Amino acid sequence: MGSMYEKILDVLERRGPATIYSIYDEIKNSSLEEDKPVQLSSIKSAIIRKKDLFQLEDNIVSILPEKEINSISIEFEEYRSSWYKLTIDFILENYFMQEWHLLKNQQKMDIPQMAAEFDYLALKKELYRLKIWDWEKSLDQGEHTWTIVLKTTNKEYRLMGCSLKAKEWKKINKKIEDFIPMMSFFPH
Repeated sequence: MGSMYEKILDVLERRGPATIYSIYDEIKNSSLEEDKPVQLSSIKSAIIRKKDLFQLEDNIVSILPEKEINSISIEFEEYRSSWYKLTIDFILENYFMQEWHLLKNQQKMDIPQMAAEFDYLALKKELYRLKIWDWEKSLDQGEHTWTIVLKTTNKEYRLMGCSLKAKEWKKINKKIEDFIPMMSFFPH
């Protein structure tokens, strides 16, 4: 099932804020087939270690509002002739892609494409691992060719870059492409 903090994230994503004891019960019941029994102390330890992600108040654990991912948008502009955008809404569990092209003084906007379903919670966990909120806001000087907008419960993180070789651009592309194969319409 993953690390302890991922197990805690699973519980909080399904149930919302919960007590440490209810998190313990749910993890213990869902991991009966594992060799090693779950200890309450390891849950408490994971929550304390991940202070940058979890909030503990009056014995209630929740994801910090500024880290609770609601949506992500990724845009790419290609030499002022094409524009691509992917938006994923984790609350409504839907996404859409848009394409726009300027062809010989004519504008063309493709209808948003919808594709097969995927595991939104699994993708969300991958985004938590990336810690996008810790990335620099502007990764390159000059005209920006890509933008990432991550919206949480009470904050918006906007990152921009002009190099397709930037490690951040490659990381986000790789993670999302693992879930949405059509994501390859973004250059790498």
